[in-house]
Amino acid sequence: MKKIVYSLIGLVVFGAISCSSDYTKTDLNDDFSTEKIADLARFPEAAMNFTNSLAAGTNNSMITFGIANVDIHEDFGQKAVDIIMDVMGTDIVFPSSNFFVYQYNYTAMVESSGRSALTYNYYGKLAHNANLIIQFAQSAIHDYTNSEIYARALALRGFANFNQMRMLAWGDMGVNYETVDEEGNLILFNNRVDSNTVYQFIENDFLTAYNILQGGSNGGDRQIIDGKTAAGFLSRYYMFQKDWAKAQDYASKALGGQIKANDFDAINKDGFSVLNNVDNMWGIDINGSNTTSFASYFSHMDAFNTGYANYSRTPKLFDARLAAQIAPGDKRRAWVYNGTDTIINYRGETLTGLLPEYTGIKMIDKSAMQGDYIFMRSSEMMLNYIESAFENGDVGAAKSALEEFMATRLPGYSAASLSGNALREEIRVQRRIELWGEGFGLFDIRRWEIPLDRATPFVMKDGTVVESNHGAIPDTKVIYPVGYDKFRFQFPRSEINANLELRPQNP
Repeated sequence: MKKIVYSLIGLVVFGAISCSSDYTKTDLNDDFSTEKIADLARFPEAAMNFTNSLAAGTNNSMITFGIANVDIHEDFGQKAVDIIMDVMGTDIVFPSSNFFVYQYNYTAMVESSGRSALTYNYYGKLAHNANLIIQFAQSAIHDYTNSEIYARALALRGFANFNQMRMLAWGDMGVNYETVDEEGNLILFNNRVDSNTVYQFIENDFLTAYNILQGGSNGGDRQIIDGKTAAGFLSRYYMFQKDWAKAQDYASKALGGQIKANDFDAINKDGFSVLNNVDNMWGIDINGSNTTSFASYFSHMDAFNTGYANYSRTPKLFDARLAAQIAPGDKRRAWVYNGTDTIINYRGETLTGLLPEYTGIKMIDKSAMQGDYIFMRSSEMMLNYIESAFENGDVGAAKSALEEFMATRLPGYSAASLSGNALREEIRVQRRIELWGEGFGLFDIRRWEIPLDRATPFVMKDGTVVESNHGAIPDTKVIYPVGYDKFRFQFPRSEINANLELRPQNP
């Protein structure tokens, strides 16, 4: 029988809660029978659609020491986190208060807020379930180290831990994490493991997954992590680490070696709600059996929907300063409502005059809360390649790829006159426009080591001044400095109180 083995650092802490460390995986997770683990192993990616309903009653002691899940509307998995990371940035504006406002106004990341537990528990559970799949693979699959199930579980574990680190790591202080040894024992490190060690662990997971998966295929099922998706993870990871040569290389691998943009009209045709789109690399099919209805991505991001982004509630707006930088003729200008055009939504309702100026109308779900969740697109990999090539000194490749990318969005676009910092800023602006609402906002601000600026007016080339439209919510038209303390969440108070080794707390 496999056991849970705790690091020596954490044994004393756990001993205060339990008289024995001899626990099986079922003891620690009574919501997951062996049969359920076997089912999950066949499709590890299903864990991405983690919601309160799925997690209800789970005794996930290794992550939360038996603390119950927080009961918060925003707890609907990865796309909730994507919204969080964007509303904590500059490019999404709230015209009024609604869900996610506590992340928008930077009051949600303190230890006393259940919203700090939301993200911590989600990624902890995702990593833990990946470890259960790894355990299963070790016991049930001959030569498991060459198994695609094993590789996909490693990729998921790396994804979870990478996001946990980006949200919680503070300098040399990383996060607590769990792994599986060669005998199939779960090993939990309760303390704040130093950042370099955790990042090495994450990198190894991604690399191992890629090396196993690169020659295989997902059979056209974009729900399944394949070699290109694993390469995409590595591109994201190396960009965060500023290892630009590797980031460029793996972005190219994620694109299959073809630095070519998909046709924008094909990308845009279904409102980023259909997984089987030519641009999508990885996601989850949402249907009547797994939709979380009003607590869902499109409920909060589709202004035509009946959910919380609806005109009568809180549609998400583009920052006016970013919208002003979408060039005339750029097809993506259609993502920003100008406040006057006649709009008839997909239910035949006339919305003219009901949506505020700058409402984002990029995301459209015509399926009544069953829009698919997209986690990675080829267009992101093109942007990763462009930025990494530029920062790697491969400026010719960067400009060529940028022109290839923009050609389907803005006919006649040329980057010939751009160089140096002007080219860097152009690359960043095009990335912000393209990936608006997809979860990259705060992460990119941190990567670029720039202030979070929601206040300074933008001056156009012709001298026109565009004011920020942040500020409808008090204390949101702000400027936060590079490295601002609150760019990281604090560990949840329940976790800090239960685990004396998880110190020091983030500022």
